[in-house]
Amino acid sequence: MIRVSRQLVFFVLAGLALQHLVIYLVWTFFAHDTPGRIHWLRAEDSQRLRGRITVVIRDFNEAVNDLHATSSSLSATDAVQKVLIVSDRKLYPAVTFTSPKVEQFQLHPDLRLGREWKDLRKHIATEWVMLVPDGVVLDPAAFDFDDILRSIREDGDNIRAWGFRIRGKRASCHSIHLDHKQWTLYSNSSVGPVCDSITGSLVHLTRAPDYLALFDPLAQPVDESLQIQFASLAWKFRLLERTPFTRSDRLLDPEVLKLLRVVRDEQLKSLYDQFDIKRVVKNSNEEIFGCKKYTKRCFGDVINEMPSYVYEGRVTPPCCVRALRNVLQHVIDVFNTNDVRYWLEGGSLLGAARNGELIPWDYDIDLGMYLNDTKQVQFLQAANEGPVEDVDGFVWEKSSASEGQFYRVHYSKTNRMHVDIFPFYSNDSTMTKDYWFATHPQDKEFPERFLLPLETVSFMGLTVSSPNNVREFLELKFGKGCIENPKFPHDLVASSTTLQSTSSP
Repeated sequence: MIRVSRQLVFFVLAGLALQHLVIYLVWTFFAHDTPGRIHWLRAEDSQRLRGRITVVIRDFNEAVNDLHATSSSLSATDAVQKVLIVSDRKLYPAVTFTSPKVEQFQLHPDLRLGREWKDLRKHIATEWVMLVPDGVVLDPAAFDFDDILRSIREDGDNIRAWGFRIRGKRASCHSIHLDHKQWTLYSNSSVGPVCDSITGSLVHLTRAPDYLALFDPLAQPVDESLQIQFASLAWKFRLLERTPFTRSDRLLDPEVLKLLRVVRDEQLKSLYDQFDIKRVVKNSNEEIFGCKKYTKRCFGDVINEMPSYVYEGRVTPPCCVRALRNVLQHVIDVFNTNDVRYWLEGGSLLGAARNGELIPWDYDIDLGMYLNDTKQVQFLQAANEGPVEDVDGFVWEKSSASEGQFYRVHYSKTNRMHVDIFPFYSNDSTMTKDYWFATHPQDKEFPERFLLPLETVSFMGLTVSSPNNVREFLELKFGKGCIENPKFPHDLVASSTTLQSTSSP
């Protein structure tokens, strides 16, 4: 009987211990934040909010800034553990900071500092990160972090950042679509408060694990960098109604603002380059970035007639398409001025017949011309002796005998996007030439009647000379149904991302 009582007492005590353990674990779970979820915090837990934010100041100008005032106002609140000022190199001219919470973080390698200095994770030990631009002042009396957390506790897991307007400044929601295949960022105005991106003067609040998970947390400009990286992860922003932030007066001088805009524009171009964005469409307004006339094109040497971007599941970069159009415009202007009989050839004519555009992955344009008419173009004649640059910076050259004896016009000495020109001559009413490309089945003779007369087609927004009876001409070269039945280049779908609804000769 005594033994049974002892067992009973043991089980009762064990049960009570287990009950207390469960209660403790449940309380711990709901009293602390867990990744991807916001939990309710009672007002009496405010003491626990001390030092829960790392402020990151990345967007500022080293020569003209208000870092001291910005960092001082932010470090004055208990919720901030650290103000991290991130610069490419050690600040110059030096800025004196009075708060012990302020820490400088430089990105340029310094062998004396070791690897840990370069690791951003070593400098962010808080649950939250607040991204603040220079020249913003925090009003401590209007900043209640406990209240902010309560206001966002119902937000879904896809909302990963919250935006504070800066008083007196505008901020608005936008929808964003990042089209990797087309190298394009689409942005359109939308109705908030939950959005793909927020534009305007903003302070962002996000969870530290989410911030550190970004491809490049410190890319500039910060606003656009967050928008692009969040879009790639299908994360959302929410614009908060109340704000404790104001703009200081020091950076409002018109000359200073002009300088900051110039710097920001350059940063934005670098950001697009970093993220492989060559085209930006905002509310139907298009802007092309990437290579230009006097920079190298966006891809390297083409091996086996297959550009590298095809293997990446992408089409020809928009900036390279723009370059090709400019070269074509220049060539046909010269030809028209000199009464040259020319026509759109090969895959270029096939693209024109399909949709009036370049075949999605083509990296050159093909033209045919009468061999006798080469005498009428001084640049073609000069190119027989070697490459020649015309007054507009285009480079005309003739290929070597081993390459096939044709002409090529490059965008410039640096940017080698080009138009190929193939001279044909008539032999018993058949258009022929003295060399053929074994890898191009479409490179073949054809009846001269297709050129008598020449007609025109719309191609890349230009009116370009073409053979007559285009369908018959193309089917002679590429086979029946070539216009309606596009093929992949060499039936290649080698990359993990397939090219959909695209075409090939």
